[in-house]
Amino acid sequence: MLRGRRRIRLLVVSSVVAFAAACGRVEPSPDPEIARLVERLRGSDPEDVDAAARRLVQIGAPALEALKLPSTAPWPDRSTAIEVMGWMGPQAEPVVPWLIEVLRTDLRLTASTTLGKIGPAAVPPLIALLDSSRQAEVRRVACATLGLTHLHRDDIRRALLACLTDDPAGKVRDEAASALGKLSFRDVETLRALERTADTNGPNDPFYAAYALAHLGSEGTEVLLRLALSPHEVTRAVAVGCLGNACEAPVEPRIDAVLVALRDPSTWVRGNAAGALREIGQAAVRALPELRQAADALAREGDEVAASKARDAVERLTAAEPPPAPVRNEVPPGARAITPTPR
Repeated sequence: MLRGRRRIRLLVVSSVVAFAAACGRVEPSPDPEIARLVERLRGSDPEDVDAAARRLVQIGAPALEALKLPSTAPWPDRSTAIEVMGWMGPQAEPVVPWLIEVLRTDLRLTASTTLGKIGPAAVPPLIALLDSSRQAEVRRVACATLGLTHLHRDDIRRALLACLTDDPAGKVRDEAASALGKLSFRDVETLRALERTADTNGPNDPFYAAYALAHLGSEGTEVLLRLALSPHEVTRAVAVGCLGNACEAPVEPRIDAVLVALRDPSTWVRGNAAGALREIGQAAVRALPELRQAADALAREGDEVAASKARDAVERLTAAEPPPAPVRNEVPPGARAITPTPR
């Protein structure tokens, strides 16, 4: 009788466990190989850790649950496990909700990189996080993560523009500007929003918007050329400095604008103009006379930071200057060469 009751009890318990597992309340036992590989990830031998990580990537989605290490595990182990998820790319889509929660922890940067590698599946929850989170740092990381997806999607663009124009936290606005530049949005609405953000004498930091414009080709450079003439000193300084980084745009208009900035009343603007010429390099050799004058003037005015930038630029461009052509004593056609008579 007791044996029969025990058997019935065991059948009931096993049925409950099976039902709970089907509902997601009890995790199934991990595959022995996966468990061993995850344990090897926590080792001290870099080669063995790398081999274990590569094997887990080969296994793919079945290894994801085992890689979700508990918060009690050491930080380096959890970080490595999340990195491995990222190496799986879109295969890691099932852990996107879990990674979104990790963005709220001290592992947010690792989780951000992994979500960026996962790609499209991460976009909707990241945009939702921008709307729902009250933590500025979480919103900032969400903007950065959208920039890491390398996806040129309109829903991403609109979400980042909303952060750029409306978010109360400066660091969120800055990250949104950077992400718009990384994703190469060159539409009129985005360019105007970045221009408004950069041309300011208020609480916005114009650097991030200007730097984004420097990576938006000729369209972004046209905006920078206007900003270089702004009435605001900080905007002029930042815009002129970024003209040196606008590698996709034609170089001659940039050099002309920087030469104008070398005569700016602000030593900050002139120092950044010198730095821009240094970045442009050999193509800016023609600016050497004005650059030398600017370096002397900045030294006389006592702005050592700006003067140092100008001296560095002079040194860089002088080294890039082509050597003078050798003088050749050519005989005109039909003329007879005169050979000096030795004495």
